[in-house]
Amino acid sequence: MRYLKYSLLLVLSIALLGSAAYVPMAHAQDSGDPLAPADPLAEEPKEKDPNDPLELRKKEVLTNIKRLEKAVRDYPGDAFLFYELAQAYQEGMFYQYAKDTYVEAISRNPELKEAYVDCASLEFRTGNQSDAEALLVSARERFPEFGPVYTNLGRIYQEQGRTNEALAAYAEGFKFSPDDAGASFNYGNLLVASGDYAKAKDAFQAVLKQNKDDVEAMINLGVTLLELEDTEGAFETYLAALAIAPERPEPYMNLAQLHLRQGDKESAASMLRIYVSQDSTSSEGIIARALIRKIEAGSN
Repeated sequence: MRYLKYSLLLVLSIALLGSAAYVPMAHAQDSGDPLAPADPLAEEPKEKDPNDPLELRKKEVLTNIKRLEKAVRDYPGDAFLFYELAQAYQEGMFYQYAKDTYVEAISRNPELKEAYVDCASLEFRTGNQSDAEALLVSARERFPEFGPVYTNLGRIYQEQGRTNEALAAYAEGFKFSPDDAGASFNYGNLLVASGDYAKAKDAFQAVLKQNKDDVEAMINLGVTLLELEDTEGAFETYLAALAIAPERPEPYMNLAQLHLRQGDKESAASMLRIYVSQDSTSSEGIIARALIRKIEAGSN
């Protein structure tokens, strides 16, 4: 859930353009009607290339499933084999088989904590939030110091808008699994939304400790540092993001706002011009051009 990176862009747009604020939009795609008659002009389906990497991977997954199915028949008491088979079913997108097999693994070894989390994660992904939550709550009672239980509960609570419960769950997960970069990122975003910038800073820095080149974590850390009035730290963070991903709009936009905060309109416009020189037609590019015009008009 990586949305925080746009917050400064929104502020900058509102400040300079009034109501013409930038709002990221998700556009639904038409999945088509499976019962619709075939298009007589449509091309014949192409024969699959047996050497295509995707086709080769499918064969590997199916071969692995067959191997593991034989293994669980030969060793029906081995819980870990059932767990591996459930993972293989999941990779092959046989989701109901995967869920049932995770349950079989847990029934054979109730201490197999990873199976609880993986099964709950699959339930969550397939829209069964209540089942996922129930499984994780059960796992939390059995494994009170297993971080992934809390971070997955945090995801569910966050999705349901239960912010306080999500924060509490993420905090426990962060305590027991500080190396979980994805959970730390989500926790940081939720902390920013709740106004707890000091803890958000720690969460984003934990992400960067795992991957120093995570541009989105850098951008969101910059937002957080700015809220903490650490202008110099925000500048350094945005410049680092810009060096790694010069094609991304956020560092340019956020650096421009920092220049504007300091009254340096020319540097702000210069930063935006650099971005426009490589992208003038996207939503961000159009906004950048409008901001440049606004800055230039205000300077005359």
